[in-house]
Amino acid sequence: MPLLLLVVATLWIHGGQYQPPPDITLPELPEGVLAQPGFGPLQRFDPQAWEWWFEFNQEAVLDLRARLPARAARRGAAWQPVTDDDRLRLVMPRLVEALRDRNRDVRAAATMALARLRIPDALGPVAIVAESDRDLFVRTLAVLALGFSGRAEAVETLSRLYADTDLSEEVRSHAIVGLGLIGDAAALGVISGALDEKALAKQGNVLQASVVYAAGLPRDGPLTTELLQLIGSHLLRREAQLRALAAVALGQGGRPEAVPAVQALLSDDDSQVRRSAAMALEALAPVLGEDVAAALVERADDDNDLAVRLALLRALGRSRTTAAREYLRPSLVDARYLHQAHQALALGFDGEAADVAPLLELLESTREPSLRSAIAIALGLLEADDAVEPIVALWEREQAPLPRGYLSLAVGLLDPRQGDAAVRLDEILRDTHDIEVIRLGTLGLGLLGARDRLDALAAELPAVPGVIERAARAFALGQVGDRRMLGPLLDLAGDPEEQPYVRAYALQALADLCDPRPLPPHGRLSRHVALDHDVGFLFEFYRTL
Repeated sequence: MPLLLLVVATLWIHGGQYQPPPDITLPELPEGVLAQPGFGPLQRFDPQAWEWWFEFNQEAVLDLRARLPARAARRGAAWQPVTDDDRLRLVMPRLVEALRDRNRDVRAAATMALARLRIPDALGPVAIVAESDRDLFVRTLAVLALGFSGRAEAVETLSRLYADTDLSEEVRSHAIVGLGLIGDAAALGVISGALDEKALAKQGNVLQASVVYAAGLPRDGPLTTELLQLIGSHLLRREAQLRALAAVALGQGGRPEAVPAVQALLSDDDSQVRRSAAMALEALAPVLGEDVAAALVERADDDNDLAVRLALLRALGRSRTTAAREYLRPSLVDARYLHQAHQALALGFDGEAADVAPLLELLESTREPSLRSAIAIALGLLEADDAVEPIVALWEREQAPLPRGYLSLAVGLLDPRQGDAAVRLDEILRDTHDIEVIRLGTLGLGLLGARDRLDALAAELPAVPGVIERAARAFALGQVGDRRMLGPLLDLAGDPEEQPYVRAYALQALADLCDPRPLPPHGRLSRHVALDHDVGFLFEFYRTL
């Protein structure tokens, strides 16, 4: 089954595994449409839809950990980072307490949050959960959480779990991916040994895929040479799925020496391999150079696979080359409709002032809400002053939840100097019941630097009437909050009268709030993935907490 049921097979990203209690009624939506905070856009899954690509890649695109303090300073508001003492004395006791909760989703969220505290004291409880929790799901997630910790102290446990052939392939796969996330010398030694063709051939399909995928996770591509050797092996010539994953891993490594091999895979006989190669070139975009960019321009025009073309458009934007600009700018308005949203984002990634004019021209000519939303995000990434007036006008008129949410985020990115967008966005957030507006609008409010309004929304969390809405607000505040969010989120997570569904999201919000890394580990797992590539079990990694 190809990626059709990503929504079923991958219920983890940002708390997606938390199922609402039976007494909660979700909004009535068409079959296949998701309606919970953290589940992604409220629309059918479509691997070519820009909204779904954005859902997997937004952490790196928005770069909130860098933007939020700068925006607060611009508004004269103090940004208060969470300290190690906060993590140890305030947050860790609440998370350890939650490990004893009867609800498995609360325990799972607490386990992942502990790992993301980034303090040595938190690893012991996570390791205990991995060995002894009564629920297999929680134990398996705890194994991956050890990798999410990023700490060398977890390598011995993960290495032992991976080597234990009596354990399930699922547990061992989580262990090897965890080693890839840590990526120190000891972890690299285990992965390198597992990448050997003879060793890899002895593994089952799930472990083979996980090992190759894990090889791309360490920063700066230290296993690029091993992956390039593997590409030409008999095993990978026979197994298209492994070639595709090797392309992804080479892309994630980001090394210039990987470019020729990945570019060659664009001509592979298998469509899945070609799609993954295009996604890998998007990840490699900063090191492509003018000659490769010129070749990709021709491919983006002529390739008969839409998924390949869309990934190459984004790769061209990220390459920031003259060849890419000379293609993307003049062709935007007349491009094929399915290309335009991704091509607009590509110009947003390019980051040049001259990218604004073609985007505004397309914005003026289209009435399609999804495309206008993509253009708005692109203009927001460019922080284009000329875009403020038309985007704010669209934002005020739009009523449909998903485009209204994206326009709210775009207004936050643009950070208008005139008027008071924060006041209006605060009003919208208080009036809405749409979780996409809550999620994206709260990000927008954070980008506007409105710390006082975020503090007020946090203080009012217990009074938010709907369970889904309360969970969504907690989730979003964890992404944009600073130290002042600790109290409200700790209270919500520890309230014994609160629904487990909400407490799980509050614990997850604490994880986002306390993790000091610029790109959270789930962002490292999911960026630049080929969404229409069927890799079965690995989607659990792409869409993890």
